[in-house]
Amino acid sequence: MAEELGRAAAAGRILVVDDDAVLRRMVRYILLGEGYAVAAVGGGAAALELVAREAVDLIVLDVGMPGMSGYELCRTLRERRFLVPVLFLSAHLRLDDTLAGFEAGGDDYLVKPFEPRELTARVRAILARQARAQAPPPDEVLTVGGYRLEPAELALRLPGGGRVQLTPTEQRVLQHLMRNAGQVITRDQLFAAAWPDSRDGDSNEIQVYIGRLRRKLGADGPASCIETVRGLGYRFARPAPRRP
Repeated sequence: MAEELGRAAAAGRILVVDDDAVLRRMVRYILLGEGYAVAAVGGGAAALELVAREAVDLIVLDVGMPGMSGYELCRTLRERRFLVPVLFLSAHLRLDDTLAGFEAGGDDYLVKPFEPRELTARVRAILARQARAQAPPPDEVLTVGGYRLEPAELALRLPGGGRVQLTPTEQRVLQHLMRNAGQVITRDQLFAAAWPDSRDGDSNEIQVYIGRLRRKLGADGPASCIETVRGLGYRFARPAPRRP
């Protein structure tokens, strides 16, 4: 399953943790249908192992698992400083159960059985809150390898003292790449960053903007730093220090 998270869809990377194989497959199927990249495991130990090596945007976690319960797994994640949001699934609607989930560090609580639409609505809401919390200020100044992006000025200052003017969309694309320097960013993720209020469009448009950035920056800018990672997306590679 880790391989699927490595090819993550733009919608988000979700880990389903449930010892009930039937329910686990059902939840995974529902979320795959919504465009998410989904991994599914049957217990807490496997979940901890996957989270330690894979980026995860949300965990859908069953409470009543044998061995390590969902509450115990969530507390362990928080103790290890994994701040990924957790949506608990439980067969109980008692107040004590929901409070225990929130006290363990959970973000939401869904009672079984549930309608698929309710699950997907909860997932979308949690991921939207997470995206808003993580979104950089629109005028955040970024410096990577001597390149300084100044969004308020729609400008990129180069190590040699030059200055490149950007369009608003070019600035948003470059800002997302630089803010995540060294990480692979998918076309869909860049599309969402470039047009945050749009639900329609073709992520292939990003290829056009990458080409424009590379041509505009040319030999004097970090054109070579915007790497194409075949089959995945793009990466802003931190430039190597210049030799004297």
